[in-house]
Amino acid sequence: MRTLLTLLLTLAALTALHAQQDSVRRAPIVITRATQVGMGGTNVLDTYLSTEKYRGLAVAFLSDVTREHDAHGLPSRLTEWSPRARWMRQMVHHAALHRTENRAGNATEVGGSYRFRYVWQYLLLRQQWGKGTLRLAAGAGPDVQLGFLYNMRNGNNPAQALAWLNITPQVMADYYAPLGRKGRHALYVRYQWAMPMVGLRFAPHYGQSYYELFVENHYDHNIVLTWPFNAPTMTHQLTADYTLRRGLRLRAGLMADLRQARVNGLKYHEWTTQMLIGIVKCFILTPYQP
Repeated sequence: MRTLLTLLLTLAALTALHAQQDSVRRAPIVITRATQVGMGGTNVLDTYLSTEKYRGLAVAFLSDVTREHDAHGLPSRLTEWSPRARWMRQMVHHAALHRTENRAGNATEVGGSYRFRYVWQYLLLRQQWGKGTLRLAAGAGPDVQLGFLYNMRNGNNPAQALAWLNITPQVMADYYAPLGRKGRHALYVRYQWAMPMVGLRFAPHYGQSYYELFVENHYDHNIVLTWPFNAPTMTHQLTADYTLRRGLRLRAGLMADLRQARVNGLKYHEWTTQMLIGIVKCFILTPYQP
């Protein structure tokens, strides 16, 4: 009897564990896709092109896609016992263009960049706060940027290429509060902070031309190791969403994108502050259950 009872308890425990794993595997996947445009001011300095600071207007396009098991509106029990259900993935595409002038107004620079971030985040906290729900998540992932700067006044060295590859940690906090008696509308506030920790950056030396570098193959430590002490860069983003109807939200927000570096005898910074507006769509994927 003891042996039979032990076998039955073991079988029950294995069945429960399998049911939990199967529940997570078949749990709904929530995909949130945000499409945003931004506009604001920028301050650019690149001493390879000029020792002057250039100021002007910047525009941006952002696409933000998040995949998660836990989301506002889904039962919190999905994350109470399973570490797997607490993971979320985020992909951010950020394209930007700017046109700037120096203080005298007699020189113009134009620039553009494309940045891609892929972040794995772990849900650290999910609890009721007032009438809404507060969440806190943290994670990290690869961060790639390609871009250019072009000084219309320069005859020698008129352009600069921008390229980096980083590992970027990110912290996210959001708050969801239903509005009205029936909760058909809701307010969703989110704050994100990201800062590259370690990476590689392309940078010519002061006075080194691209002809020397790429034609004559005069390599001079042009791939530089970066970290917060020689390239302090961070992005702050605060957004607020208002539910228009189920699965559709209107977004407004602010973004401060602060990119800086001091490598190979050159100084570079691009400080941009923009207002954001966009549309957010939510989809729920339910895996097939035979």
